Amino acid sequence: MVKYLKDGREVTLVSETSDGLVVRERVEYLYGDEVTYGDGALLLVEQVYDKPPMPVYNDELRRLSDERAAARDKLNELEREVGQLNNKIAEQNKILQGNKWIESVQDFLDSKITHFVLEEDQWKIVEHDDEQLNDGHGYNKKKRLISLRGDLKKTLKWEINSYSDGSGSWRGIYPFKSRQDALDFIQSELSQCEEYGWRARSLIGACRRYGLKVPEVMAKADQESKKAVIERAISDYEIKLKAERAKLRDLRKAQ
Repeated sequence: MVKYLKDGREVTLVSETSDGLVVRERVEYLYGDEVTYGDGALLLVEQVYDKPPMPVYNDELRRLSDERAAARDKLNELEREVGQLNNKIAEQNKILQGNKWIESVQDFLDSKITHFVLEEDQWKIVEHDDEQLNDGHGYNKKKRLISLRGDLKKTLKWEINSYSDGSGSWRGIYPFKSRQDALDFIQSELSQCEEYGWRARSLIGACRRYGLKVPEVMAKADQESKKAVIERAISDYEIKLKAERAKLRDLRKAQ
């Protein structure tokens, strides 16, 4: 008959002696897919059991064991959450990386912003307390709403509203920690213009207003544009003059 030792090994009882019980260990063999049992070494033991012994815990040990298992599960859950948060932070940093305006949020909070460039007013540089940044006058005067806004292309840009409550139209505004930074920005924006157009024309006007250098290519394009405007104006004037002379001749003939 199969018996069990305290450590769970299977044995068969051979004999009983004054020194204890003589048992033979049962050894498990695997031949192909079949499991068979054979005789192992003889052992002298004090006691054997009809069923495999189960370890006995007192209530305190059982409670501590349960708490340890619960703490391990909680730790695993927290590690998963931390991993997910790190992935999310890495993704957000990747989106924000390289955006020069996101860093200016902290500059706003630290009151380091001293100058703005207003896109709505031909790239004019104003100080942080300039009246153009206000909505209303006197006691009703409030700061126009300035907000960091984004689009579906994940592009961030500072914009200023026509009113303090945000109910008006939005135009670009660029914050800086010094007037020189604002000047450098205007010149940099012009250097990034690939062709002459409304944006380049207004930036050229700002550069000339603040004594900044205008790239030769843009200066030539601006000169040609102004020349074309003057030529069109002269042409229109000549057409009108010709029409007036024709009217004058008709009047003289009628007399």
